[in-house]
Amino acid sequence: MKQALAILRFLRDCDERGERAALVTLTDVTGSAARAPGEHMAVAESGRSLGSFSGGCVEAAVIAEAQEALAEGRARHVRYGDGSRYIDIRLPCGGGIDLLFTPTPDRRQIDRAIAILERREPVVLHLSLDGTIIAAWSRDGDRTRWLDTIFSVRHDPVLRLVVMGHGAEPAAMLDIAHAYGADATLLSPRPRSSRTHGGRDDPRIFSGSSAAWTDWRSIPGPRS
Repeated sequence: MKQALAILRFLRDCDERGERAALVTLTDVTGSAARAPGEHMAVAESGRSLGSFSGGCVEAAVIAEAQEALAEGRARHVRYGDGSRYIDIRLPCGGGIDLLFTPTPDRRQIDRAIAILERREPVVLHLSLDGTIIAAWSRDGDRTRWLDTIFSVRHDPVLRLVVMGHGAEPAAMLDIAHAYGADATLLSPRPRSSRTHGGRDDPRIFSGSSAAWTDWRSIPGPRS
């Protein structure tokens, strides 16, 4: 699921509540893994989290490690799976992953990254091993990789999807878009009250930031 923007907002919201949080970034993969380098998790000091790296295999350990990094106030780079010092934590695929824990990332940089993505422009996060984070507009050629001791992560704006029609097929498409993390809009000639799922109004279509309803008859332009 593509959720870099949601994770950044999670970090911002924690800071606004006065709760510390850590940004956790997948930097390297050995063998097979469920996620590619550049994916993130966000972990609050209370243990709340957003995102995943393995579908449930290491997330509890990641949350505990993030809480330790927050308590210590220092960044850390930790391996899980193959080659890890944690011999009791294994990935079912047999691979290994390296995670960079950045406790209490700079709020100004988080806000800058959110603003860039909300303008639907690509952003690059430069993450250092000492816990420094810098957000900037991405340039041509930027990609997720190590640059000496800096791990740079490029994030593109969330995919925007427009679905036209009514009935079960658009509803299924919106479910898929939501699972992927896309920003989906449904254009339909039928009133909202007539949209049903399983014989009742389907709130998954008409509520939430990932799906919006628009009557296509209200959109200006030529029609046959």
